[in-house]
Amino acid sequence: MIETSRLRLVRWEDTHFQAIFSNDLATLGQLLDVHEPAAWTTFADMANALPYFYQSFKENGNYWGSFFTVHKADRQLLGTCGFKGSPDTEGVIEIGYEIDARYREMGLATEAARGLIDFAFQHDTVQAVMAHTLAYENPSVSVLKKLGFQFKKALNDPDDGDIWQWALKRKG
Repeated sequence: MIETSRLRLVRWEDTHFQAIFSNDLATLGQLLDVHEPAAWTTFADMANALPYFYQSFKENGNYWGSFFTVHKADRQLLGTCGFKGSPDTEGVIEIGYEIDARYREMGLATEAARGLIDFAFQHDTVQAVMAHTLAYENPSVSVLKKLGFQFKKALNDPDDGDIWQWALKRKG
């Protein structure tokens, strides 16, 4: 688990996957010690992504995997965040995050991303953290800029269309 001042980032475990696959949000809430979530993600394509996440979890464990984002004081599940795989051979790792719309514009996405970055840079093998956003100024771009990420390049993703790539290098 990763803790920040207002958040707990809880690693996905097999029991979480089973509750999600069964659409048992009451059990998911109990496992995470949160109020029963009405929904647990804002990511529109999560249903298609879940089998990939689960396969990766089964093959690689969850050290560099997905986390639930939990608001500690409110005991609310706010979304998910995590790493999109292990660091590559050059020491680059990618992060992603989402926050429930009711909790946006409170600095929580920035806090979750900062927690992931701090965790990543605790490992000497990680030299840079990367992220992708849609290719226009949006709240996620603001989060990355606040955290010191630099724009690297524009890309075309087969699923998402035009996107921007951002990177934050290890200091020193």
